[in-house]
This record gives sequence, C-alpha cells and structure tokens, in this order.
Amino acid sequence: QPKMELSLLVDYLNNSRIDMTVPQFNLIAKQKNMTFDWMGMLSSVKTTGSLSDVNGHFAVNGVRFAQDKIVVTLGKVSGKYNLHKTAVGLFFGDSSTLVPSIVVKNNDEKIFELDEFAVDTNTGIEKDLFTANFKTSIEKLFANGKNFGPGHLEVATKNLDATVFANISAQIKKAQQGTELEKQQAMLAILPQ
Repeated sequence: QPKMELSLLVDYLNNSRIDMTVPQFNLIAKQKNMTFDWMGMLSSVKTTGSLSDVNGHFAVNGVRFAQDKIVVTLGKVSGKYNLHKTAVGLFFGDSSTLVPSIVVKNNDEKIFELDEFAVDTNTGIEKDLFTANFKTSIEKLFANGKNFGPGHLEVATKNLDATVFANISAQIKKAQQGTELEKQQAMLAILPQ
C-alpha cells in the first residue's frame, strides 16, 4: 500500500521546512492487465512565515506504466526553484525542471521517445521593471518513425511596469472566480492597461 512520509520543521523565526518522501511502490490492477511502478519521490520546500521567500527542489525517481502491450517509461525528473515575493505581490526568481527521458513502446517497438527535455525560467525586477525569461530545450524527439532535434526555444518579456503588471495579475486572478460574463468584462477592463 502506497504511503507518504512528511516532515515539518518550524523554527523560532517562523520559517518552515517541509520534506516529503514517497517511497517506491507497485500497483497491479486485477482487470485490464495493467501495472504501475512508482520509483519514488523526494521533495523539500523552505519558506518564510509570510511566504515571501519559497525555495526547494524535487526528484521523481521514475515511473513505469504498462497496459496490455503499451509500456510508458519516465526517467528521473528533477527540478529546483527559488522565488521571492515583492511588495506589489509579484513573485520573481528562477526555476528549472529536467526530464531526461520518456519512452512509449507498443509490442517492444518504440513509438515515441523524448530525450533531455529541460525548462528554465527566470524573472526579476530592476528599476521597477519586470523581466521574464523562458527557455526550453530538447535533445531528441522520436515520433511517427522520425527523429527530430535538438531544439531550443527562448522567449523573453522585458521592461514591463511591475506595478501595472501586478495589478493586471490581481485582476485576472479575481476575474477567474466570477461568472463567464464577469470574466469577459474584467478582461475588457484590463486591456487599456
């Protein structure tokens, strides 16, 4: 039976550290000839009492799913993040995630493979201007009998007024809680900003 181990430490300055471990386990379905193998996971999060600083890392040691003749294997996924909240409510910092491999086979024939997929983000505020960078890369992609890669995509948003951006973010968050009509009206009100 799957279980989870959780450790929480709160120090005298109200800073917290949460460590979580989900050990390896296997599930076997009695119907549909299905198995699920979880190789384990570790996660650690540190935060201040006000949640103004959040940082941590995680690692999923792998997953294997099989049903009939289809087998999906996910290699070790890892990531880390370091975020800080500004006075206007925006989070900035950096994060990265790496997925070394995903393989899908049908009757031992490879039908899909993804190698070295990485996502990195970095945001910051300098002189009241918000900047965001998003980078993703892939070493190899195999699909429909063809190999693709390597590939790299980089998107950057620079010099946005941080206060206006924070106001727009808050309005979007608030609008998501309303009716469809309220959401549409809120989006139209945001456009001039």
